[in-house]
Amino acid sequence: MIVVIVLAQIFKQFFSAIIIKSIENFTSKTKTDLDDKLIKILKQPLNWLIFISGVWLARLLIVDYLNPTLQEATDSLINLIAIAIVAWIIYRAAPLLGQLLSNLALQTETELDDLIVPYLPKLFQTLAIAIFALKTGEVVLDILKLMEQEGIKLFTSTPIAILPTSTELPEQIHQF
Repeated sequence: MIVVIVLAQIFKQFFSAIIIKSIENFTSKTKTDLDDKLIKILKQPLNWLIFISGVWLARLLIVDYLNPTLQEATDSLINLIAIAIVAWIIYRAAPLLGQLLSNLALQTETELDDLIVPYLPKLFQTLAIAIFALKTGEVVLDILKLMEQEGIKLFTSTPIAILPTSTELPEQIHQF
């Protein structure tokens, strides 16, 4: 398992040092800076995706030794992290997507796209946050369900008495 994670780290370094650097060199020769900005946005999240892929491969190697509850929990967490990375990419790339769409809107003759385009970056960012929040809620509920199946309870099923019972109420009124 550790060997797989170390290999993922080595591949991540290789990917960053050779492949990303060669793409950066290629994009630096273009006329626009949009591709340079895109590479800058994608560089760190792609490195994290490679690392998470290594963790996922390591999990596949030890899956036979994990109980089903732990398998589900690790699957949920790995999926959450992958979705978080994709949401991070969308969030960071939203201004760039907005700029690209505004360039496309300038080439059309309709006015509607000119009105909508300025709001699209915030819409993309909001959608990225919403998708991550929904997936986080789903994973938390899955983990709580798995914990309950294993006998670990965070919440008691008996209600906590905050208000006095009906037999205690007349006594408290009489005291005043």
